[in-house]
Amino acid sequence: MIKQLTQFASLTSLVTLPICAVQGMKLRRTIPQLPEATGERSGVIAGDGKPFTLLVFGESTAAGVGVESVDESLGVITARGLAEKLNRPIHYHIVARSGIRAAEAREELVPLLTGIEFDLIVIALGANDALQLRRRSQWGRDLSELIAAIWATTNRAPVLLSAVPPFQQFPTLPMPLRQMLALRGRVLNGVSAEVAATLGDVRFLPFNGVATRQFFSSDGFHPGVNGYRQWANSLVEAYH
Repeated sequence: MIKQLTQFASLTSLVTLPICAVQGMKLRRTIPQLPEATGERSGVIAGDGKPFTLLVFGESTAAGVGVESVDESLGVITARGLAEKLNRPIHYHIVARSGIRAAEAREELVPLLTGIEFDLIVIALGANDALQLRRRSQWGRDLSELIAAIWATTNRAPVLLSAVPPFQQFPTLPMPLRQMLALRGRVLNGVSAEVAATLGDVRFLPFNGVATRQFFSSDGFHPGVNGYRQWANSLVEAYH
């Protein structure tokens, strides 16, 4: 199924690429360029018992693009949810950069983790790889090498691997660009699920919700506060 989907996505990309290229250039001019969330990216959510250390690692969504303060971001909302669920203090670390791909994250962000051990690692990556039409073989290699590098630099903590965003639900994207990116995202998500099954200690989390307009920030592309809450809730529920 993944092979067939890849072939269809590649064919669709070739047929619609000229139109999508024009649409992409127009969007880059018209979509508001929102900044990363402001505030400290490391902190503690109070609780009882043994501290629990959380890493939220990735691209613009991990960096909180779409909300003003890091307190409203995916990482801090997830930390609060885990503190309540586990009744433990949560030490959180957000390591992210807007626009980064998996291969770049391995080179630029992983060295920042040296000397820290985690109890849980959340990875939010893949949107930029999909936008740049990264091939499934490249994505699989990049993702596997990234996770291996994180484990080698820190410790072999369990990983929650978030899916590539549901481009088919993005209100900002016109057709056929929306369809092309949705197909590319589905291909990368299939590879992510395979990588998770192969590596062990990695759980792939597909996006099963509905991204209504209230899910998104003002740019119609990144999550807003409601979107990050929905996403964080799914991460907290997935951790056992």
